[in-house]
Amino acid sequence: MGSVTLFDTAGIDGTSVLGSKRIGKTHKTFDSSDIVILMCETGKFGSFEENIIREADKRKTPRVIVVSKTDLKPTDGMFLKKLKKYTKYVMLFSSVIGNRDDFLNALKKILLEVLPDNYIENYSVLRNIVKKGDTVVLVMPIDLGTPHGKIIMPQVQTVRHIWDLNAASYTVVG
Repeated sequence: MGSVTLFDTAGIDGTSVLGSKRIGKTHKTFDSSDIVILMCETGKFGSFEENIIREADKRKTPRVIVVSKTDLKPTDGMFLKKLKKYTKYVMLFSSVIGNRDDFLNALKKILLEVLPDNYIENYSVLRNIVKKGDTVVLVMPIDLGTPHGKIIMPQVQTVRHIWDLNAASYTVVG
């Protein structure tokens, strides 16, 4: 699938001054998310989780619900039925029981299903950072492992993404 960026949000349930700043940060994360993977525990899905679902709905962001710690408390049919009201993509996970690779492969399959057909080909990690007409200054470290006269592939890809976004780039060695 290529690179994936995961955000563990600061939460959206704070009432203090710090809590409101966390909430603001989390809302910005929602604005730049292509998918929401909501983790919960068996039997624990209340107003906090429903608020996350509402935020995803506002932005038409697809979502997956992952029920974790299923080795500690098995998931019953009633709880799964409740979760299926929010999405057809409900996964069970245990770090103790089962195969990690099987879980990750199933998650990748869901991601490929819910993201647009051309998502991977058109993906740019900079799309929510760099806008058309921006000027970007890249400070590229050159270390002893870099071949003389060359830049490494991630640096080349970053420059290319900037150009694809119709922005200008300047590169300096740092």
